[in-house]
Amino acid sequence: MNTEKTYRINRIFYSIQGEGARVGTPQVFIRFSGCNLHCSFCDTDHESRYQLMDAHEIIAECKRVGEACASVSLCGGEPTLQLDEHLLEALKQAGYYVSIETNGLLPVPAGVDYVVCSPKTAKIAPDHINELRYVVKAGDPIPVPHKHAEHYYLSPCFDGEQPNKDNIAHCIALVQEHPEWRLGMQWHKFIGIE
Repeated sequence: MNTEKTYRINRIFYSIQGEGARVGTPQVFIRFSGCNLHCSFCDTDHESRYQLMDAHEIIAECKRVGEACASVSLCGGEPTLQLDEHLLEALKQAGYYVSIETNGLLPVPAGVDYVVCSPKTAKIAPDHINELRYVVKAGDPIPVPHKHAEHYYLSPCFDGEQPNKDNIAHCIALVQEHPEWRLGMQWHKFIGIE
């Protein structure tokens, strides 16, 4: 009987990073199931669809779908609900550059190479953050981050998979008024990839 820890994995797939400072980077996405928030604009069914996989199975699937790729993105759902030192060490031993996309409510384990935090509340737990990405709707004020990051992005809220022109125009105006921010579009949705 296998007693190794398992993780609820929604999907593992190979694509390119569609947003942020690493846009265009090929990587394997490990999408975890489950979240500690229930945002109305979430674009993932991460609650009902998942399979239990151990670290060896996760790495084997990463290699199968993205054989030549040495970069993984842990996303979700909320990956910090499940990510632990065991899985992170297994990914690092397999040679992967590990990035994570988190809502920031929980700390990120040491050893993650690149941290993207998209806060939905005022609380931001991770101490080291490479990118802060705020989802913004028309009329929202400029965010006031309580943590430092290398890059700051305003991402217009989409209507499902469709861009919302009012939200985009508002983000453009905010970025023009506050040039320390960048416009963060979800380019993967525009070009029709996951």
